[in-house]
Amino acid sequence: MKYLNSIYKIILTGIFLVASPIASASLIVNGGFEDQPNWGNGVLGDSGFTALTGSQIPGWSIVSGHAVTIHNTSIYPTITGNYSVNMDGEGYNGVNANLFQDFSTVNAIQYELVFDWETWNSNTTPHLEVSIIDTLTSNILYQENMSWASGLHHEMATFYGTGNTFRLQVQENPESGVNDNSYIVDNISITTVSSVPVPPAVWLFGSGLIGLIGIRNKSTKISTLSA
Repeated sequence: MKYLNSIYKIILTGIFLVASPIASASLIVNGGFEDQPNWGNGVLGDSGFTALTGSQIPGWSIVSGHAVTIHNTSIYPTITGNYSVNMDGEGYNGVNANLFQDFSTVNAIQYELVFDWETWNSNTTPHLEVSIIDTLTSNILYQENMSWASGLHHEMATFYGTGNTFRLQVQENPESGVNDNSYIVDNISITTVSSVPVPPAVWLFGSGLIGLIGIRNKSTKISTLSA
């Protein structure tokens, strides 16, 4: 009896662990922009900023022809830590910052996007746009186009994976095309917030074993009463 009860507990524990929420780190690399090995090596810069291109920001890809401005804390505004992104990209090549990062997803799993943005100089021409796109189907899972609004803003949104690779993209849209100093961005993360789906076979197997244990316990009780 004690042995069967132990098996019963093990089965329940196993099913619970499979169904429990995943504790995951952010899927976005360098979402706080604190890793800056190319500081000072951008196309433009001074002691308080550097404008980077290509793959100069670890974890991120910068769209060709665009630059992304990185502020440090010495002169220009940041949100947290030592570095933040200024989305004007210095108006390099007549365009503004446009950067992205791809990440893998699991079908039917829920994810949470979190990021901070803050306005600096008032300019209503450019908007800040953050989107998540399925790179295989081009479906938009999330898109927020934010107009200039004073202060610091903390954004949160959830979406579901499809098993395909998704792309997180951050850009000014529409652009000002100049050094507008409108939007500061920081603390971008994507984490898993839902449970791992339990395969039907696991539930069936567990239910079957629990049923057998129940029958065995009932038989044992009947045998004991008969004796």
